[in-house]
Amino acid sequence: MRTRSPATSRTGPPGSLLRTLLVLVACLGMTTPLMSGQAGASDSTLSNPGFERGDLSGWSTTGTAFHGSVTNQPGWGWGCCFNQQDTYHLWGFAGGGDAPTGTVTSEPFTLTGTGMVSVLVSGGRNGDQLYVALTTLDGTALHKATGTDDEAYRRVTWDAREHLGEQLRITAVDQATGGWGHINLDDVRVGLDKAPDPGLDGLAAYWDFAEGQGTATTERISQSTDPISYVFNNAVYKPNSDPLWRTKRQEDGVLSGALLFDGYSTWVTRAASQTQLPTDGMTVEAWVAPRAFEWGDEGKPSAIVNQQDKAARRGFSLGVGRHGVWQFGIGTGDAWYETAVPQAAALAAGKWAHIAAAFAPSEGTITLYLNGEQVARTAIPTTARLAKADVPLLIGRHNQPAVINGTFAVNMFNGQIDEVKVHTDALTSESVRAGHKHDMQTFAGGSIPDARMAMDRSRYDGDRYRPGYHFSAPNHWMNEPHTPIQVNGKYHLFYQHNSHGPYWHNIGWGHAVSEDLVHWRDLPVALAPTAGSVAPEAPLRLRSPRRRPWASPRAGRRGRPRPRRRRA
Repeated sequence: MRTRSPATSRTGPPGSLLRTLLVLVACLGMTTPLMSGQAGASDSTLSNPGFERGDLSGWSTTGTAFHGSVTNQPGWGWGCCFNQQDTYHLWGFAGGGDAPTGTVTSEPFTLTGTGMVSVLVSGGRNGDQLYVALTTLDGTALHKATGTDDEAYRRVTWDAREHLGEQLRITAVDQATGGWGHINLDDVRVGLDKAPDPGLDGLAAYWDFAEGQGTATTERISQSTDPISYVFNNAVYKPNSDPLWRTKRQEDGVLSGALLFDGYSTWVTRAASQTQLPTDGMTVEAWVAPRAFEWGDEGKPSAIVNQQDKAARRGFSLGVGRHGVWQFGIGTGDAWYETAVPQAAALAAGKWAHIAAAFAPSEGTITLYLNGEQVARTAIPTTARLAKADVPLLIGRHNQPAVINGTFAVNMFNGQIDEVKVHTDALTSESVRAGHKHDMQTFAGGSIPDARMAMDRSRYDGDRYRPGYHFSAPNHWMNEPHTPIQVNGKYHLFYQHNSHGPYWHNIGWGHAVSEDLVHWRDLPVALAPTAGSVAPEAPLRLRSPRRRPWASPRAGRRGRPRPRRRRA
């Protein structure tokens, strides 16, 4: 997009106008491509790199495929959105549909700057007949990119540093005539993008949560910043405080400084327009350390990362359900395909695990991996393609959560998440295993580190309504603290507790100990819903070390708990 000089006032004196013009000329003369931003870098080599003139000036055509194809339409009539840069773009279907053939070629440009050339590409998938290419002046293709049978643009970046100083062109080729027989192009950027990090090859998105503080995190592929929602970002009865970041430690390797999701108020948001996902294959992976597991209200998992509208059978979801059973689902528009791990491959509360889900329609499978090993596989049609959901991509929060008491969203992740990656293709078993091995080598002694996510009372520091002497749970909801029981000179206090948020739900039993009934020390949750137990939904009975029952509260989902005390 070409930059424009500010409009000059017509009412000022001639001397003032002359001085203003001289200042503008001096500023424009001193501006370098980097100083003037992305448009400046392109303007130095191409006159119409993003079709913002509203036509094909600066480009030449053969055939008829691209006649009348420059458009400002944000969507394609039966769907949305292209996510083009600025206003105009080249939609290969606009002029005559899929049938016409031809080419469109840019004027020559000199490769400068970083030596990177990038373009926005979408449309049909046909690497032989339908593509955008970076070429030499004689037409030799140096790099090529085709579409993914999707109208939404994705950015393709080519490393052309070996051709720095040479004159090159961009050419779009359409020799396809059947369905999806068109290619789309926008925003050619020359010498602007950074040289690629080899470790980021094949990634559509990557959150490494390396900040260790603050209310935002940077997605490394786009280098854009995504906000982190948290209840005390804008506190009412206490000073503002950051989301809960874990202290960085070198021995934790790639998991150093992970983000802790509190189970009800913490999540990361990425706008739908910023998300560019492949449709014909992808892999989603992450390191996760759940602190506890929800009941799974409305049959929905606690989302780890998702961009889904399951009712419309669109998008994808990676999440964990009751008792740690995790699952992956993907929508194709006409169907929703889902696979879950067996209980033997469930996640364990309080421990880190590496999980990955590969959507491979070319092989007709969805495959799940735990710590580098395959644990589940489901057959899908080889024609399956991801249908994108026009909703934000969320980490830690479900796109359509159940709501408790009209206020609290559930189906949210409770625990730590780190190293979230979305790959542009389906990784093989060997690649998943190699990636896991690489991460393991970053840990001290080659062992997965402790999760370190005990509830910290300091998050409420400065809260004017937090009890100073009356016992309270370290975080979140509590009710029915039971009469302290003295065992071996210490008093044990048990109370109903929701590890996921400040509301009555997902009940377990919290535990604290004291020697004087004044100073209390928090201990891990004493009882939690456990698969294969007599109380898979909520604990029913507490016992003393001598196996005598202390209490028999019925803290189930279907009614309020009613404790019954007995002698120790």
